[in-house]
Amino acid sequence: MSNELENNDMKQILSVIIILLSTSLSKAQTYIEGWRVIPFSQVANSSLLPQNQRLSTTASFNKLKEIEPTTTKKAPDEMTGEYWLIDSMLIQLVTRQISSEWPKNDLEDFRLSLIQMLVEK
Repeated sequence: MSNELENNDMKQILSVIIILLSTSLSKAQTYIEGWRVIPFSQVANSSLLPQNQRLSTTASFNKLKEIEPTTTKKAPDEMTGEYWLIDSMLIQLVTRQISSEWPKNDLEDFRLSLIQMLVEK
């Protein structure tokens, strides 16, 4: 009987530990968010955007709301990519691996259409 009680006590203690760990881990800061987003550090190295100065998604969301109160973002988990605050500018980088779903984006057509719009004015 006492052995059975010890097993039940041990199970309860383990259950409490697991619950405490899972809640503390779920509140960990998130620095990168979004579908198939990969860290910028996997693509390039930059002394201008050091990894140890990234903003968490919560901090970047709060800063965005401060800078642009009418943003369509409603929560930190809607922030996509990685964020830095450099010289009072909120910098966002979204890095994804090129694939058939996310092909390379050639911005030449976009650049030419902007030039055309400026010329027409």
